[in-house]
Amino acid sequence: MIGETVAVEGIGEVEDVLVAPGRGTEPASSYAPPGVPVIYELHFPKSFSGRLAGRKVTVRGEPLDVVGDPRQYQPENTPTRWWMPAEVGDFGMTEPIELVRMETAADDLGDVSSSPEHVCGTLARVVGGGAGMGWDAQAASVERSVSFWCRWSEALGKAARGDVRPLRVEWGGREFRVSDIDDKNGAHLMVEIKAVVKDG
Repeated sequence: MIGETVAVEGIGEVEDVLVAPGRGTEPASSYAPPGVPVIYELHFPKSFSGRLAGRKVTVRGEPLDVVGDPRQYQPENTPTRWWMPAEVGDFGMTEPIELVRMETAADDLGDVSSSPEHVCGTLARVVGGGAGMGWDAQAASVERSVSFWCRWSEALGKAARGDVRPLRVEWGGREFRVSDIDDKNGAHLMVEIKAVVKDG
């Protein structure tokens, strides 16, 4: 049996990878946004010792996201050439968002004003209500919850450790007030930005 060649982001081509169909259901992992199906389960050979966490893998021409932080089995438990399974799917992190901090200052007359200070820009998967996602513009004013799932970065990690109350997410021409930033399991892989917006 001979596996296929896949391309691992930041590492290059890896030969002899077994490509099995995914389960088609969501991975049982907090490192993947909800609603993402597992497209393939890859089995990497013992000749590969790289780390896949947070990377993309191109399989059969399709760039896909690695779920979590795959680890190798013990060599004595894997008599064949393969020893590391990895689930991959399309996380759909294609929506550009901006994270800003609202800075307040008083002028000479004591008038207080707020101005946005850029924290970082990134791509996200938007989960929850949003433009084109079932919001009724004619509805009475109501606060709606939205989650922005994105890859961990130093800037997001720093924001998660600080006071999130002045933070806002700008997306789709709207401003969302951040209620929490969750570095999933402290693993520095995926971040969920929880936010709310007034609708109506």
